[in-house]
Amino acid sequence: MRFDKFLSAYLILTVFVCGAAVMLVEIVAARVIAPYFGSSIFVWTAVISVTLLSLALGYFFGGKLADRTSTPATLYTVVGFSAAYLFLAIFTKKFLLLSCMRMDLRLGALASSAALFALPLFMLGMVSPLSVKLYARRLEKIGSGVGVLYFFSTAGSFLGTLLAGFVLIPRFGSTRIMLFTADALIALSLVYLVFLSRRYQALLMLCLLPLHPLALRMEGLRSAVIGQNYWKQVYRSESFYTDIKVIEVNHAARFLVTDGTNQGGLDILTGNSQATYSYAIDALSRMGAPEAKKALVIGLGSGVIPHVFSHRGLFVDVVEIDPRIADIYERFFSAYEKKGQVSITVEDGRRFLKGKPAEYDIVILDVFVGDNSPWHLLTVEAFLEIEAVLTKNGCLVINFVGMPGDPAGARIISCIHKTLARVFTHAIAFNTTRSVVDPARNILYLATLAEPVLLPPQDLYIPYLPIKEEVDGILSDYLLEPKEGAFLLTDEYNPVDFYNAKAKEAWRRTIMRGPAGDMVIE
Repeated sequence: MRFDKFLSAYLILTVFVCGAAVMLVEIVAARVIAPYFGSSIFVWTAVISVTLLSLALGYFFGGKLADRTSTPATLYTVVGFSAAYLFLAIFTKKFLLLSCMRMDLRLGALASSAALFALPLFMLGMVSPLSVKLYARRLEKIGSGVGVLYFFSTAGSFLGTLLAGFVLIPRFGSTRIMLFTADALIALSLVYLVFLSRRYQALLMLCLLPLHPLALRMEGLRSAVIGQNYWKQVYRSESFYTDIKVIEVNHAARFLVTDGTNQGGLDILTGNSQATYSYAIDALSRMGAPEAKKALVIGLGSGVIPHVFSHRGLFVDVVEIDPRIADIYERFFSAYEKKGQVSITVEDGRRFLKGKPAEYDIVILDVFVGDNSPWHLLTVEAFLEIEAVLTKNGCLVINFVGMPGDPAGARIISCIHKTLARVFTHAIAFNTTRSVVDPARNILYLATLAEPVLLPPQDLYIPYLPIKEEVDGILSDYLLEPKEGAFLLTDEYNPVDFYNAKAKEAWRRTIMRGPAGDMVIE
C-alpha cells in the first residue's frame, strides 16, 4: 500500500516534469533552428507542427503500449530514452541543420525540426497514456485519475513555458537548456529504475552523464583563422528575441551578429562604420531632409546609424525592442558615438510612436535582418504614425532585405512602395543591383513630405573607396513606380513573410557560402 501511494505521487511528479519538458523542447527548438532558418512565422509553424504531430503519435502508440504492458519500468525507460534522444540532438544539430539548408525555407525548417526533436517529443507524448494506465487502476475512478494527471501535466507545461521565456533563455544558451531538460528526465528515470526496480535499463541512463562536458563544448567556435583573417567571438548570449554574438576580425573591426546575420560593424580604432547600407541611409536622409536637426532611429543593432548621425551634429533618439541589444551596445559599441547626442529607449517601435509630437526631421526604420520582417511596422497604419511624428519637411528611410529578381519578392517590394506612396507625398525605392550580385539584397526606401533632392550630397564622407562605389551605385539605380500587382499593406493583412520567403532563403545561403559561415552561424 505504501509503495502504491509513493508510485501515485511519483507519477504526478513525472507528468509534471514531462509536461514542462515538452514546452522547453518546443521553445528551445525554435531557438536552435533560428541561426540557420531565421525566426520567421515559417520556423514557428514548423516547430509547432512537429510538436503537435509527435505528441499525437506518442499518445496513440503510448496507448497501445499501455494496453500491452502497464509496468512502471516501461514508463521510466521511455522517459530515459527521451533524454537520450535530446543528447543525440545536441551532438547532431549542426550536421542536420546544414544538410536541411539545401532545401527551401519552409521544407528545411520542417525537416530539421522533425529530425532533431520529433523522437524526444514522441517519447514524451507516450508518457501520458502510460501514466494514466498506472495511476487510474480502478475503473470507477478513471475520470478523476485522468483529470489529476492532466492537471499536473498542463501545470508543468505552464511552468516550463514561463521558465523558458522569462528565466532560462535570457540566461543560458540553447545547449545548456537542452542539457537541463535531459538531466531532469534522466533523474526521473534513474530514481525508479535504480532505487525502486533495479532494472538494467538504468545503465543506459548512467552512460549519458559523461557526455555532459562534450555537449557543452558544442556551443560554438570561440576563435578561428578564416581565410587570411583572424575571427574571435568576444561575447555570446541569448535574449528574449535572438541569439547574439559580438565578433572581432583581426582585432580591427567589431561586428554584431544576431541569429547568424550581420547587424553592422565598426572599425575599433576610428569608429567608422563597416556597413555599406549605413552610408547609403545617411545619404538618403540628407537628400530627404537637408536641414535636419533631430532624428529617430527604430532599431539599434550595432549603432552604426546613430553614430553617423551623432557625428553630423544631429540629436538622435533610438528605439530598440531588445534590452540585451541595448546593453551590448553600451558595452561594445557606444564608445564611438558623440556623447550627449544619442538617447536610447527600450520599447517596441509602434508603442513608442503613439502620442509623440511632430519633432523629428528624419525617421529611420532599420529593423529588418534578412529573414525576420516585423510586419507591423510595414503597414499603412504604421506609416501614418511615423508621418505624425515628422516635421513638415521630414523624411522616412527604410532598410529592407528583399529579392527583386523573384516575382513574389518583387511584388512585396512594390507593396511596401505603394503603401508608402499612400501616406507620403513622395516615395522612391532604391535597388542595390549595381553593387550586389547576390539575389537577396538591401532595398532602401526614401519617403518624404516635401520635394526631395535627388542628387547625392557632395559632403557625404565615406572613408572606404569600395563602399563609396557601392553607395554611388545604389543612389543611381532607383525605381519611381510600384510594379503591377502591388497592394496596400495594412494591420489587417500583411503577408510580407510569405512573399519574401525566397529572399530569406537566399540571405541564409549567402551567409553559409561566406568564408566565416561557421563563426557566424554556430
